[in-house]
Amino acid sequence: MKLDQKLNHRYKFNHIGLVTDQPRRGEIFNAGTGVWVTDPGQDRYAIEWLRFSPESAGNWGPLSSNPHICFEVDNIEAAVRGHQVLYEPFDYIAGKVRAAFVVHDGACIEFIQYLVPGIDLWEELRKQASASPQPGPFNAEELLAIVDRQDTKAYLEHYWEDASFTFANLPPAVGREAIRGLVDGIFSKVTSLSHDRLETYVVDDGRIVVSSGVVTYTRHDGVRKSYPFSGTYKLEGGKIKQYQSYIDSHDLFD
Repeated sequence: MKLDQKLNHRYKFNHIGLVTDQPRRGEIFNAGTGVWVTDPGQDRYAIEWLRFSPESAGNWGPLSSNPHICFEVDNIEAAVRGHQVLYEPFDYIAGKVRAAFVVHDGACIEFIQYLVPGIDLWEELRKQASASPQPGPFNAEELLAIVDRQDTKAYLEHYWEDASFTFANLPPAVGREAIRGLVDGIFSKVTSLSHDRLETYVVDDGRIVVSSGVVTYTRHDGVRKSYPFSGTYKLEGGKIKQYQSYIDSHDLFD
């Protein structure tokens, strides 16, 4: 560990952080930060891969699109002193590990301080991940079952905050609240609906899912009408970023 005479603290290289938009083997999802990370200790060049969710990217500023280099320090407050601070020292793992991010000569730098000697940071992260909700694989049939129950709240949990939903030839609904209004509006016009004869196709390594079948609406006057439909889901991190529903239901209320 090198002694920096000017700042009077010690620092030791830990890893290089690189940003990716592709899932990486062994990545761990940190529910608190909304970021998938890999263990640099498992990489021969000490590379940590970071994959940001659409919701978390805006919270991390330049870190969500730029590489960083990480050093272990024995005094994190001293390490950040004199730098442009991106994130003040915070508890990465409460009572065990602290972290901070600064800018040095245009480069993003991470400092970490181990408060517990010999702690395995990545083992701690794996424990946290196993105890936290993890994004599961997307299942279009389960999602349509939620639609058939007319459970708007559960349906919206599958969308990112800034997602978009286009139904037939209507203008896109952008953002969860707009999607809520669109979905509730559809539900209010019928007493029930059901999706049948479903077929699902997954392409682009799971980032695009196409679902098709027949949907049957029951109107408030008891009339039932069925229509073929197809829907295309564009996913990020197992959640919907964009959904386009293709259906011709113009005579539903004729």
